[in-house]
Amino acid sequence: MHTKRVVLITVAIAIVLGVGFVWFAIESTKKIESGQGIVTVSWLPTAATDISYYRSYGWTAYEFEISEEGFREWASKYPLKEIDDTVYMERWSWLNFSQESSHLPTEEYQSLRLSHLTSIENGLFGGISWENGGRELVAFDRKLGRAYFQSNPR
Repeated sequence: MHTKRVVLITVAIAIVLGVGFVWFAIESTKKIESGQGIVTVSWLPTAATDISYYRSYGWTAYEFEISEEGFREWASKYPLKEIDDTVYMERWSWLNFSQESSHLPTEEYQSLRLSHLTSIENGLFGGISWENGGRELVAFDRKLGRAYFQSNPR
């Protein structure tokens, strides 16, 4: 009788913990952080300024001002290459725009969409991709002294 009670309590605790873990996992994918023109954040180098970002589980993008030397140090885990043709990066505002504007006529949508992309002609670009389709991209615009980051886990 005592063993049965211990087993039932153990199973009940395991179920509660399992449900709690699943709830936490689902809720953590819904968390969204965003900001524009922020002076500093804890997850970027202290040299980064004028930071704008959108961070969520499914899509993250941020941009900030930094020297090329600071960018190279921050982006050292990515294989960087010189940009020899224009590179387009989705900016931090891209996801909100695409979700809120998908109902627009194609011509109007395409025109407005350009303000949520950055085009870089002189700078550095790199990234890593995973087998599941996820990726991280980084770029540095020498003209603006601005770094860009975009990722999705897929």
